[in-house]
Amino acid sequence: MSASTSRPPGPRAPRLLGNTLAYDRDRLGFLRAAQQEYGDVLSYDRRTTLIGDPELIHQVLARTNTDFDGDGSPFSDEVDLEGAAASSDSWMAARRVGWHRLSRTAVTAHIGRLRELVDRTFPGPGVIDPMPTFERLMGAATADHCLGHSAAGVPELVAANTAALVPVGGTSYRVPSWWPGRRQRSFVALRAELMDRLGEAVAGRIAERRGRSGELRDLLDQLLAGAEPVDAVSARRFVRGVLMAGYGVPAAAMAWVLADLAAYPQEAERVRAEADAAGSDDVAELPVTSAFIREVLRRRPPTWLIGRRVRSGTQLGRWPLPAGHEVVFSPYLLHRDPRWWRDPTGFDLDRWLPGAPAPRRHTYIPFGAGPRVCVGAQLGMLQLALVTTWLVRRFDLVVETPPAERFEGLLVPGDFRAELVERRG
Repeated sequence: MSASTSRPPGPRAPRLLGNTLAYDRDRLGFLRAAQQEYGDVLSYDRRTTLIGDPELIHQVLARTNTDFDGDGSPFSDEVDLEGAAASSDSWMAARRVGWHRLSRTAVTAHIGRLRELVDRTFPGPGVIDPMPTFERLMGAATADHCLGHSAAGVPELVAANTAALVPVGGTSYRVPSWWPGRRQRSFVALRAELMDRLGEAVAGRIAERRGRSGELRDLLDQLLAGAEPVDAVSARRFVRGVLMAGYGVPAAAMAWVLADLAAYPQEAERVRAEADAAGSDDVAELPVTSAFIREVLRRRPPTWLIGRRVRSGTQLGRWPLPAGHEVVFSPYLLHRDPRWWRDPTGFDLDRWLPGAPAPRRHTYIPFGAGPRVCVGAQLGMLQLALVTTWLVRRFDLVVETPPAERFEGLLVPGDFRAELVERRG
C-alpha cells in the first residue's frame, strides 16, 4: 500500500479551537457522525486522527512502546517522547513480575479479604447510589490487593486523586502543569502526596522483608521479593498505575452490571442460579456470570475512548503520522458496529459461552490490548465476577429508572439509584 502525503479527510475544524466545542457538546454523537461521513480513518484536527478499523486499532495497540506511547498525563507539557522507551522498559519489567506471575497465595488471601469488604459495604438491604458505592468498594479492594497491610490511607488518597483528575483530565482542553489554576494545583499536590505515600509503603516493605523470606502476600511483595524483583521506583510507579486503574473503571463496570441485572431479568436469573449452585469462589465455576460481565463490557466499556501518541514519525495504513500526533479510537463504537457484531445493541450473554463463535479478531477491547493492556484487567474480571456472585446470592435488585449513559472521562451511569432487596426462600 502506497503512503499518502496528505491527511485523512474529516470535519472542518475552526482554526483556534478545532472541533473541540462540537465534540464536547455531544462526544459520542460527534464521533459516530464523523465516522459515518468520513469512514474508518479521519482527521479530528491537524494533531489528531480518529480510527475505527479494527485492524488499524490493533496495529496501534500492538505497536505501543515502539511507535506509539500511552498518554497518561492530563497536562500538555508532560509528554516525554524521547524518554518514553526507558520508562516503558521499567514499566514492562514490573508488569511481567506483578501481573503475569500472580501469586496464587496472594490471590487467595485477597479473595477472602474482598469478601469481608463486600459484606461491610452491603450489610443489608437498602437504596444505594451505585457509582460512589462501588468506587469505595473497588478502590479499597485494589489497595488491599496491591499493598495488603500497608494500604492504610491509600484508598482515600486514590479517591482524592481521581476526583481532582476529573476536572483537569476530563476536558478536551489541555494546559501545562505549571498553569496557576486552582484545579491544576490541587491535582499536582495530590498526585505528589500519593506518590510520597507509596514511596513510604515501598520503603517500609523493603525494610520489613530485609533478611527474611516468606510467602508473597500481595502485589507489593511480589514486585519486591518475587523471583524477579524490580527496583523501588518501578514498584511505586506500577502500584500507582494499578491503583488508579482499579478505582473508577471497575466501579463503573460494576454499576453497569447492576443496571443490566435489573434490565434483563431472564439473564439475571441464570446468573443467580449459577451463583446458588457454585461450591466455591473459583471463577472457573462461573461461566455464565463471566459471560454476563463480558457482554456488559461489550455494550458499555467504561474506557470508552482510548488514545495513543506517536513516538517518532511512523505510518498507519497509508497515512504518515508525525511525532507527537495523537491517534484516538472508541471501544464503545467498535463494540456496537453492525459490521462486526450480530445484534450489536442487544444483550446476548450466550455469545460468550463455550461453543459460541468467537468474535471477529480485534473487535473486543474493553481493556485495550497489546503491551499496554489495562494493568487491572485480570484482577478486575476476578473481582467483578465474585462481587456479582456474592450480591445476587443475597439480594434482588429494583431499579425504577434505567440509568443514562454519561460519556465523561469514563462511560458512567447517570441518575442511577438502585434498591437491594433481601432474597426470600
